Amino acid sequence: MFADIYEGVHELTVVEKIWSIIIDVIAIVAEIFTIDENELMEQIIRDNRRFKAMQLIAQTA
Repeated sequence: MFADIYEGVHELTVVEKIWSIIIDVIAIVAEIFTIDENELMEQIIRDNRRFKAMQLIAQTA
């Protein structure tokens, strides 16, 4: 019901726009190298030092 009111009205935030661009770039790279887009995203996240640090913090909390 309320979703219908806001449909088409919601403008993306800066963070949503950035993630959209990142996902688009990953899709293009995956297509160029003919690899699975989801696997590439998982590998990027897995290999990112900041994500690893956040995982360690979350595990110790």
